[in-house]
Amino acid sequence: MRLNCSFIFPISQVALAWGIKRGTPVLPKAVSENHIKENLKALHVELDEDDMKAIENIGIHHRYITQTWMYKPDEIPEKHWDDED
Repeated sequence: MRLNCSFIFPISQVALAWGIKRGTPVLPKAVSENHIKENLKALHVELDEDDMKAIENIGIHHRYITQTWMYKPDEIPEKHWDDED
């Protein structure tokens, strides 16, 4: 997959920019000043509609945290993604 901006920005910044543009809360883990500055550069990544569609069509859904902590024990959903198997 080639994005229009993939030759200019690292994938981490593209991923952050994608989340921001789609209105998803993005919480990057950054402790060092250098990483924080690198993450802020994501605000300058311009993704066009073709880029957004290409990223959305990757088809990989992975959660590092299941977020079951936010549900009552008897209300934990079986699925976290709308289309997960």
